[in-house]
Order: sequence, then structure tokens, then C-alpha cells
Amino acid sequence: MVISKVGKQPGVDKPNGWFSSNDFYISGPICVSKTIDSRNGFAIKLESKLNDFGIIDVGYFTNSTCDPTNGDGGMPYSNIPDGINGFYKGSFANEDSAVIFVGFKKNGNLIGRYTFKIGASSNVFKPFSFPFDLSDSPDSVLIEVSASNVSGNNEPSAGTSIIFDDIQFTGIGITQQLNNANFDNWSTNNVYGFKNWSATTRDVTRTTDSYSGEAAAYIPVSDFGDGLFVGGNLILGEIPEIGKRQGIPYNVTNDTLSFYYKFNSVNEDSANVIISLFKQAFPIGGENVVLEPTTEYQLKKIPFNSPFSPDTLSLIFAVAQAQINPASLGSVLYIDDVKLNSAPFNALFEKAKQYDELINVFPNPAQNELYVELDGSQNIEYLVTDVAGKILISGVTSNKTTVDLSSLKNGIYLMSLQTNDGVWAVKRIVKSNQ
Repeated sequence: MVISKVGKQPGVDKPNGWFSSNDFYISGPICVSKTIDSRNGFAIKLESKLNDFGIIDVGYFTNSTCDPTNGDGGMPYSNIPDGINGFYKGSFANEDSAVIFVGFKKNGNLIGRYTFKIGASSNVFKPFSFPFDLSDSPDSVLIEVSASNVSGNNEPSAGTSIIFDDIQFTGIGITQQLNNANFDNWSTNNVYGFKNWSATTRDVTRTTDSYSGEAAAYIPVSDFGDGLFVGGNLILGEIPEIGKRQGIPYNVTNDTLSFYYKFNSVNEDSANVIISLFKQAFPIGGENVVLEPTTEYQLKKIPFNSPFSPDTLSLIFAVAQAQINPASLGSVLYIDDVKLNSAPFNALFEKAKQYDELINVFPNPAQNELYVELDGSQNIEYLVTDVAGKILISGVTSNKTTVDLSSLKNGIYLMSLQTNDGVWAVKRIVKSNQ
């Protein structure tokens, strides 16, 4: 199985001494970054950004991988500070605010819990200071800082951005500070994705424990903290849009899927391969096959067919999903050498990939006009649809064409392009008047 780094990122920055949303990055916008826009050295920048599915991703950093409000995680700490201060600069969209949570615990119980908000925009570094009223010495401290306020019924706002620097505890006799609180020390984590494949859980990655070649797919149950274990999956093509099944172009009525797999099942967790065929978004065939546990790689062949010629193939490998019992940590599915009898997957993608690289769609986000620029291609039909597949705009473009988006509301749309020989590409576009 061909492995490549996610997107065009050479790696994801990590602030040493902290966990952040970058630790769980799979794809989409990166919301935590190292910046030289600092008081000295580096600082940490948190952002809230709209992802490809119309959901806002919020950047955060923390010293705990668990929910800090329930008394888990944190770092050893025995001082009694009277507050926390530091510096920030940033801008907040739609009355959004950054949130700082600090919790002190002793013997596993919270003895001090504080939530502070910062919502005043500033284009220069501005000091902040918030008080504590601890009456007892803790044994650990938890801290979490997020770009947006996501507590209660609050909705984060895309466009919110804040930089923090030089955070410290205050008070008499304070000898313990937060690790790397000036954010000068960073490292880079390599994040791996799969060429032509997508995943919706954070720990799906490559492994050298393969049947052949250098790597295979590693699909585990993930630990999301606070006892929440979530099954993983690997999806052929892009992650499905909301309200729409996604896949790859495909028109074979009878075929066989073959692959090698091994599966470690904990507490009877299940693993499945789900093959689905579609014609104009309607299901017209496929198979859902349970994979038995095995400690050694086994060859699996699955014939499938459809009474009609399909236009789309969807393929999902999943572990501990759609089962009655909760997922168990330790269940892992390994997948390698995935093939179709009709054509290798690389061939299925190659035409679309070659054509996709010849297309430039800009600006994106766009207000009322979108430009489609082609490299040497003529008579390309384009369709602009909503995420449910409803056609909203259509036309033909050649070389460079202006597409009028003024009739659309702000939101996420898809632009598909197709030639007479069936080569196609799909671009996500964002309509925004901001």
C-alpha cells in the first residue's frame, strides 16, 4: 500500500512540554502553529478554521490528553499560586473568545477550578492576569487553552486567531512553573496519511508490519480520553461529504476485491470491509464482509456485482464500528496489497489525478466570482452542487472561465469537471462574502 505524508505538510509543529490539537491531526486545517510574532523567540498561535465539511476546527494546547475538568491528567505541582498571567494578541470573530481553564487537584479531586475568557482584540501584545483563591496545596495542575469558546451552547467562529506568550503562575514563593511556558521550544512530528485513501480517526497510520513492501495500513481503536474508545476506519477516496456517499469513478458490474489482512480483536471487537456500488447516488450493489481474527496475514477475496453499470465505488475497512459492544483498546486491523481484478487502484486514480493537477480554481474562498483555469484542456463541462448532490450551476469552460456564484448562499459546495472521455476532477469551493 502506498503511503504518503498528509497533504503537503512536511510535518506538524508540536510545542514541547504540551499536547495540542496538532497531536491528533489527520487532515484539514492546522490550527496550532509556531510563530516568530512573539515577545522574544517564538510564541504559540491558536486559530479556529472552517474545514472541508463546514465544521469549525478549534486550535488548543493542554498539559493533559484527557478532559481536564474531570480530574484526570495534568503535571505534578505542589505550589499555591495566587494567579496566572501572560501576554496575548489576536482578533476574535463574531464575539468569540479564547478560553483558559486551570484546575488544581489533590488525591484525584479538584480543589480549584478556574475558567477565564479573553475576547478583546489587540494587534499588539497585551498583558492578561487572572486570580486564583486556593486554600490548600495541590499535588497536580491541569491547564487547557483554546482559541474559541466551545463550552455550553457557544459556537466557535472561523477566523478567530490568538497568540500566547510568556505564561506563568504568580504568587509568593512560587518555584514551579509550566513547562516551556514561553513556547520557545518546538519539535516536528511527521504525520502520515495514505495516497488515495482517507481516515476519520486520528491514529490510522502506516506500519512496517506489512505483508509485502515497506508499509501496510494500521487501523486501531483510538483512545479519546475519559474512557472513550473509538473504532477506526480507512476509506477509499476522500472522506464522505455530509449527506452524500463518496467514492471513486467505477463502471464494472462484476469484480473481485482482494487484499491481505490480519486482525487482533480484543473483547470480541469486529472488523469489516464494506463494498458499495452507486449509480447517480443510489445504491445498486456491494458486500459487507466480516473479517475473522488472525495473527498472521491472510489473503481475502470478495466477489461483488451489480445488475446495472455503476458510476461510483465506495470501499471502507473498519474496526470496532457499528457493533453492539463498546470498542476495546488494543483491537487493530492491518491491511495490505489491496487490488481489484478489473484494475489496480493506482490506475483507477491515475487519470483523475493527472487531470486534477491541470486545474486551478481560485480564489477559494470566493465571494461572487470563481475562476477556473485549465492547462491545455478544452470543452470541460462543470457542475456546481451542494453537498447533497443537487446541481445549482452548470456550464462549459475552456482555458479560463469565470463562474458566477452570486446566486449561492455562503457555505461549502463541490465543483465537478468532466470531459467526453470521462476523466473527471472534483474541487471543494467555499462561498463567503467576508
